[in-house]
Amino acid sequence: MISKLPKDILINDNFVQFIQIFKTMITGILIVVLFFISYFVISIVLKSRKIYFSIIRILGGTKKTCKRLLTLELCSFAILSVSIFTIILLLNNMNLIDIYPLHQISKYMNVKDFVTIYLIIIAMSILLSIKFSKKVFKNTVITSLREDE
Repeated sequence: MISKLPKDILINDNFVQFIQIFKTMITGILIVVLFFISYFVISIVLKSRKIYFSIIRILGGTKKTCKRLLTLELCSFAILSVSIFTIILLLNNMNLIDIYPLHQISKYMNVKDFVTIYLIIIAMSILLSIKFSKKVFKNTVITSLREDE
């Protein structure tokens, strides 16, 4: 007579598949929510920088120049922030600093996940710079300067 263990009775393949599908859906929803939160925060910051790009336009900068400057600025901030986070995470893993949530992050994330997040942040920065540079050139210089006052 073969007796089943409680763990064999409670967990079956359908339940595990359901949990994996549910986990994937929740992860997708969280990525979308975090994207929109990041988008709104970055767009608010870029609105405060609108006057600088208006001045570049006054000095004869083209749309291409503004787009390149904006892309360079956003990508450099993205690289800087990911680098600082990675350094703090590495220090936490070497036990030079002790922050419990970072231990949890490093336990569940691998290098592939970090690279994916990095590429998403860079792509989002490039898309935002393209969209914002179009907005800057849509308005006249006087309108852009008056909005910031």
